Amino acid sequence: MSSHSSKRMLRAGLRETIGARLRAERKRRGLTAKALADAIGIRPDALSLMERGQQAIPAELLADWCHHLDTRLTFSSAGIEQEPQSLPPEYARLFNTLKPQYRKLVLDHLELVVRLSEERNISSAEE
Repeated sequence: MSSHSSKRMLRAGLRETIGARLRAERKRRGLTAKALADAIGIRPDALSLMERGQQAIPAELLADWCHHLDTRLTFSSAGIEQEPQSLPPEYARLFNTLKPQYRKLVLDHLELVVRLSEERNISSAEE
């Protein structure tokens, strides 16, 4: 598998994980997709695509989404690391202000962390 296709798969997996967590939190709070979509200013069909991981969630929207649900996205809930570390909304807003090349650098580093974490989990399971 090429490095490019494995990155695409990794990003898709992260999108699915994050979307599923957000959908579960929305349902736990008794909100319909339409009510949440209206509250955060997007179309219900776009919210559905994002919750299913079929569309990326822009960082600024993610911060508003989490704020509206009164929740924080943690790296551990996204499958990135074992110990929960909150990702405050200001980090998402900061990410959104970065130039595209720096956003890519941040995402590349996160992908490396995920890959290393997966390798660690695989080697732990083999022991």
